[in-house]
Amino acid sequence: MKLLIGKIPENKEFNPKAGGWTHLEEPKFLKIQIYGFLMFVFILVFLDGLTVGSFGLNIDKIGLGYFILLVIATVAIHEFIHAVAYGKEHRGNVVFGIIPKMFCCYAYSDLITTKKRFMFVISAPFTFLTILPIAVTLLTGVHSTILISLSVTNGYLSSGDLFTFFFMGLNIPTNAFVKSNGWKTYWRA
Repeated sequence: MKLLIGKIPENKEFNPKAGGWTHLEEPKFLKIQIYGFLMFVFILVFLDGLTVGSFGLNIDKIGLGYFILLVIATVAIHEFIHAVAYGKEHRGNVVFGIIPKMFCCYAYSDLITTKKRFMFVISAPFTFLTILPIAVTLLTGVHSTILISLSVTNGYLSSGDLFTFFFMGLNIPTNAFVKSNGWKTYWRA
């Protein structure tokens, strides 16, 4: 695993046409974040309606300093979950990165994977850090400010992943293989 500061690396030797790869025309980063955030807000409002309490993130309850630490820790755990979700065959190839001017982080592998695995990689942080804490809260009745804060914080951080999950789910054939090259995603059936 490597750590980079700057853009997602591109393999200049990758030739999609020669390999029979189809480029997936994805929306720009900002649009993905906006659409994803709107989807997250809708889900959060729906889930909040299922409970007696509020899932609202109340910074006053945990303090600003703890909130900043929570965001940093959540980002690190979120990206680590992406990396682990790639599976054993990708472990030595995963790159962690930070793009300061876009205020985003990533865990990236340019190895070929199945659509099913790629969808799992995209959705794993949302599933384990947002859905699971909410499910625990609903099933146990335990209302933990830290657990709820983690869930809401990661839900916001996962908003782009959430949109990407649905976008790729609808636009890549089920039996396809997926390959990333920088910001671009390619598929081949």
